[in-house]
Amino acid sequence: GAAPEARLASWVVFSGTLLVDDEALMDMFQYQSNTVAVQNHSWGPNSRSFQGFGLLPGIGISNAIEHGRNGLGTIIVRSGGNERLSGDNANDSTYRSDPRFISVAATGFNGRAAHYSNPGACLLVAAVGAEPRNNEGIFTTDRQGSLGYNFVRTFDDDDYWNYAGNFNGTSASAPQIAGIAALILGTNPNLSYRDVQQILIHSARHFDLADPMLATNGAGFVVSHNVGFGIPDAGEAVRLA
Repeated sequence: GAAPEARLASWVVFSGTLLVDDEALMDMFQYQSNTVAVQNHSWGPNSRSFQGFGLLPGIGISNAIEHGRNGLGTIIVRSGGNERLSGDNANDSTYRSDPRFISVAATGFNGRAAHYSNPGACLLVAAVGAEPRNNEGIFTTDRQGSLGYNFVRTFDDDDYWNYAGNFNGTSASAPQIAGIAALILGTNPNLSYRDVQQILIHSARHFDLADPMLATNGAGFVVSHNVGFGIPDAGEAVRLA
């Protein structure tokens, strides 16, 4: 939706269980890193303690960053997590707090951080993930039939259940940032992974000026532990690219 001309690929590493060995994680991060420019990771470790990735996943991440896109670095986007009400913080996961990643918060349609979206100093930007408390939902394509997020046929339309209208979370907001990253690289493929991060920062805006965590950092940017540098403007990001 955000980058309609992008081509998609999917690596299946979860097979009936959320336990995946480190070698599979290493392969996931580094596989086809000269072909796949942007990775979206809408998953996270199930833990409330600080977790570092193992040696092998770390090697895969380093290979993707240092050698991906012929040395410019693969863009790795990660959901910031949906466990705020449990006291979770995005900083507690090395997968989210690694500065080579783009960690993404979720907001409602009004730009305010969603009640479930994890806070954290590591959050770079945010995107709309919908606020269920306001009866909001993201309409998106889905896996077909009963395998999808929406597993109920409605309106006597056999095709409708191949779409989901009530999707939400940082798993919904992160792919939008991955799409903007694809637009950025589609405009200028010579940008490094750090350039893409910088463009997202420069194109981001805050919409919740009552956010108590808003502060101006040493570089003069307004930043918040709720939504990072704000919600990027895709058109402005393309212009900067």
